[in-house]
Amino acid sequence: MSTRIKFYRISNANGLSLEVLNLGATIRSLEVPNKDGGMTNVVIGLANIEEYLSPEYWSLGYYLGSVVGRCAGRISNGGFNLDNHFYPLASSSNVHLHGGSLGFDKKMWSLKDISQGVKSYIELFYKSVDGEEGYPGNLEINLRYTLLEDNALEIRYTAKTDKRTIINLTNHSYFNLDGQGSVLNHELQINSNHVLETDQLNVPTGRLFTAKGTPYDRRKMKAIQELNFNGFDDTFVLEEGNGLKARLISDKTGIEMEVYTNQKGMVVYTPERLEKLEYLGGAEFSTIPAICFETQNFPDAINNAIFPSAILEPNDRYQHVTSFKFKTIT
Repeated sequence: MSTRIKFYRISNANGLSLEVLNLGATIRSLEVPNKDGGMTNVVIGLANIEEYLSPEYWSLGYYLGSVVGRCAGRISNGGFNLDNHFYPLASSSNVHLHGGSLGFDKKMWSLKDISQGVKSYIELFYKSVDGEEGYPGNLEINLRYTLLEDNALEIRYTAKTDKRTIINLTNHSYFNLDGQGSVLNHELQINSNHVLETDQLNVPTGRLFTAKGTPYDRRKMKAIQELNFNGFDDTFVLEEGNGLKARLISDKTGIEMEVYTNQKGMVVYTPERLEKLEYLGGAEFSTIPAICFETQNFPDAINNAIFPSAILEPNDRYQHVTSFKFKTIT
């Protein structure tokens, strides 16, 4: 099975370079120019691509750089009701996570097209059949990774279904603008006024709380590390429009990343630590090794009537666009 894993590489004229695996449409590396004239891989990837298929790696639940679906995040109640039918989903403690036991991160995606030019891109395709992981409808997903001239990685998802279903896709890349160590000294800004309240299982309750005056108030740029910082695994509510959603800066490498998306929410996740696996480039990581920006709809939207709908109709198209834009500062 490991021989089925393929990788694709593209780059642009400004030095941005991307490597993607067909397994999980996984971003394995994203090399960005740094202030010293070199390149830094700003996402965490595994040195051995076969390890992405190992049961030991899967048991960690890292989803390093992979597309998560059919529904990212948590779904409560062991499933959901749609059109007077209950669809049970693989669950632990009655909570379904990141698409199930064999979600999109563990599927082989097909290469549709690849282009190396002014706008280099990799286009992948996956068909999720009716009933896969408990979800209704045959769902066809097109995914295009594009390196834009302004040094942005654009991720564009489109999908259609032949039956009413639910969908909430995201990419689960772990960013570290130093390429190793910790992100605690990175500066972070999140343009969000509200965060989803969650219960003890980290499932949204359906209520929002105001970020102002809490550790979730990140509207002003400041270091991730601060007094009593306990990490993030939270959904930030994003404002409408095409404006800046988040910004991350490393003074060490001089790399700045901006996040843009058309999604309603963004799960910001900072793992406390990562297992000592063989990471790409021999990178080693310490406490709070990375930060994820999982742009998406609100988790468990199907079970919260006040949340934006996650239902996809047969005559509609799911369209999700997220961009990570890079620049070098001195």
